[in-house]
Amino acid sequence: RLSPPRTRRGADSTAATGQDVTARVGLWAMRVLPARTWGRTPAAELAILRKPVSRFYGEKLTYAAVGLAIAPVLTMLFTLAGASLPFAVPLVASVGLCAVMFFLPDYNVRDDARKARAEFTRALTAYIDLVALERNNGSGPRQAMEAAAAVGDSWVFTRLSQELARTRWSGLTPWEALRALGDELGVAELDDLADIM
Repeated sequence: RLSPPRTRRGADSTAATGQDVTARVGLWAMRVLPARTWGRTPAAELAILRKPVSRFYGEKLTYAAVGLAIAPVLTMLFTLAGASLPFAVPLVASVGLCAVMFFLPDYNVRDDARKARAEFTRALTAYIDLVALERNNGSGPRQAMEAAAAVGDSWVFTRLSQELARTRWSGLTPWEALRALGDELGVAELDDLADIM
C-alpha cells in the first residue's frame, strides 16, 4: 500500500501476463457474454483436470474462431486455383464448422477427465493399501492417511496430500474432506474410502 502507483502497476502487469492468451480470452468472454451462451459447464471434469473455467471458455471461443476461418481460407485457395464456389457454400460451411469446433473442447474435457478418473481410481487402490499398512503398524487414522499420501509422487497422491493438509486448519475430519473431494471430482471410490476410515 505504501509503494508508489508506478511500482504497483508493474506488479499487476506481470501478473496479467502470467496468464496465457486463451485464459484471458475466456475471462473477457465471461464478463461480456451471457451465461446461457456456454450451455452446461462440465464442472466435475474441469475440477479433476484442474483446468480453470476461464481457460475452458477461452478454448471454446478459440476453436470456434478457427472453425469460422477455415471455410473462407479454403474458398480463397480454391479461387486462386481457378475453381469458384457459390457464396452459400463457404457461408454454411463456416457456420457449421464454427458450431462443431465450439463444442469440441467439451468432448476433449470429458475424454481427458474419463482417463484421469481411471488413473485416479488405479492410484487410489494403491493408496488404500498403503493406508491399511500404516494402520496395521499402529498409526492413527489421520497419520496413516497423511503418511500414505506422502509416499507417492503422482498427481493423485499430491492432490490427496493437499486435501489432507487442508483439513488440519479447516476443522474438517480427513474423511469428510475425502468425501467432499469425491463429490467435487465425481470419483465415487473416495466416498467408499471415507466410509471405511
